Amino acid sequence: MDLNELAFQKLKSLKPRNKEIISFKKIWTKICTNFSINKKCCLELLYDFKKEGRIEFVRCHGVKIKGN
Repeated sequence: MDLNELAFQKLKSLKPRNKEIISFKKIWTKICTNFSINKKCCLELLYDFKKEGRIEFVRCHGVKIKGN
């Protein structure tokens, strides 16, 4: 498993139980801390996930995992 896949698994684990949207605040806190990256690198990672069709952005709120 590469680091991108590990980061995606961590992102999926952040999804609240009865909600679809993972907030940016939660993403910045967990992903940046766990992988020791800044917000800019984390955002680039999220754009990579979007290009792969794994997530979609919810304007001003966060992201949704596709296929759930």
